[in-house]
Amino acid sequence: MLLAAVFLCLLVVVQSLQAQPESCVLVEIPQCKAMPYNMTRLPNWLKHQNQDEVKDYLKEYEGFLKTNSNCSDLLMFYMCARILPICMSNLDLPSPIIPPCKSVCLKVQSDCMSTIKSLNITWPLDYNCDELPEYEKDVCIAPIAFVNASAEGKITNPTKSFCNQKIFF
Repeated sequence: MLLAAVFLCLLVVVQSLQAQPESCVLVEIPQCKAMPYNMTRLPNWLKHQNQDEVKDYLKEYEGFLKTNSNCSDLLMFYMCARILPICMSNLDLPSPIIPPCKSVCLKVQSDCMSTIKSLNITWPLDYNCDELPEYEKDVCIAPIAFVNASAEGKITNPTKSFCNQKIFF
């Protein structure tokens, strides 16, 4: 009887932990701090549980990013959107992870493909563009989705400066 009670208590605790939604956390990865959002949600689509795991994952691409970050003006936007997805906790969305749009992935892939081939590496299988949603049809992020209104009422795109920055590790 005692064993059954302990099992029931453990089951209730596990279910309550699983029912708690992931919470938004501040973006801490230096390479992604210039994103047009500062809150992310983990685990991400690669199942990284925290930003230390994201840092370890980024180390795999450190050499490529350090020497080829200019192959596409959207490379770092795309990478950061994949590994540190925007957190929109106030919206009721079908998925808590909002991916980058397919068009962003395709542009990065197209822009960087010659560099990737020249380095004798392949496009990461984790980054299959066909699996991503289209901006016009589904929920995803792209630089055009972020706008700021200035005091004069002008609309600007804050990702322009981010997308053109050099990334150093």
